[in-house]
Amino acid sequence: MSNTTTISTAFGTTVSVGHNLRVPEIIAIENEKWAKKHPGELRIDPNGEHEVWLHQPLSEAYEHLFGKAIKEYNEKQIKHGTPDRCIDNYLQHIKAKEGTDKKAKHAVYEVIFSVGSTDDRLPEDVNKAILKEMVEEFKKQNPHMYVTSIAFHNDERGVMHVHLGYIPWCDDLQRGPRVQNGLKSALRQQGFVGTNRHDTAQMQWQRSMNDTLESICNKYGYQVDHYQRNKNVQHLSVEEYSLQKSIEEKQQELQQLQNLPIGKTVANKAYIEQLEETARKYREEKPLIDQAKRDINAANKEFEAYSVALQNLEQREADFDAAVNEAAIKKLDSIKDGAITFIKESGLFSTFKSWLSSIQSSLANKQRQQQQH
Repeated sequence: MSNTTTISTAFGTTVSVGHNLRVPEIIAIENEKWAKKHPGELRIDPNGEHEVWLHQPLSEAYEHLFGKAIKEYNEKQIKHGTPDRCIDNYLQHIKAKEGTDKKAKHAVYEVIFSVGSTDDRLPEDVNKAILKEMVEEFKKQNPHMYVTSIAFHNDERGVMHVHLGYIPWCDDLQRGPRVQNGLKSALRQQGFVGTNRHDTAQMQWQRSMNDTLESICNKYGYQVDHYQRNKNVQHLSVEEYSLQKSIEEKQQELQQLQNLPIGKTVANKAYIEQLEETARKYREEKPLIDQAKRDINAANKEFEAYSVALQNLEQREADFDAAVNEAAIKKLDSIKDGAITFIKESGLFSTFKSWLSSIQSSLANKQRQQQQH
């Protein structure tokens, strides 16, 4: 077995509660969708290894993090005569803006940690130990990332991995509630400050988490292969990739033409003619290449829109799961309250109490009679 491995730290802006907790109905739907494209196969093994290391409902997490600050903020608004600025439910206040603005805050974020690949797996006990240690390091290194959920999965196609849900919070803003949801501000309080659009605070932080996972792998005797580090790798089809490579080659050849010095020797004539022919073909093909690039850009935008829609769907799914659980609890409480009310109003309680009193009285009389004899 190789002593090198690969790692992945995939950051996202939503948590699929049903998927992470392995709700049977959700897993059945996912397997059904998978089977349509892969007949006879399961995406998730219903009997496979999966563990929930932590799960706190978002409503509880938000009350714990922001409840007191929101209450103080609302009292201040009422005092200043601006009750319309009060926030009734901070969680719903954040969710309402999701999907409508790319820069909007998200109610919860998620990172998925994994080590190895399907072609080069680590021993399961070692892999699991690395993931557990990474989770603990995440909590230790990120005091402004409140962890709400941790789910370990070793029952899916692919490698074992961990879903970690977190809420970024900050308490150094001048406007609004004293404590707020905010990734950029949370990162700033942890010491990450962007320098430009190619080196944002979020990029710096994600690299630090990647480096942490790598250090843990080193501790267990594995070196990490960085064959894709610092590359802007896009998921392109074979045709798109070939076209992109062709564009890059043509651009390089054109650059060579533009950089040619004046007055080439006879020995270079054939090479110059070859480059001139390449330039002519490039000018002919350029409109087609430009159109292909526009098509790729359009496809990327459509994919981004689909991704946003999928994230919203997953969040609605999670909200539905939470709503079903809350509704069930309320229903049980209602049945219990109704039963207690019925017993009291129907007189059953008084009847039972009177019956019990008569039995006790009868037993007392028998005991006295026995003592007299």
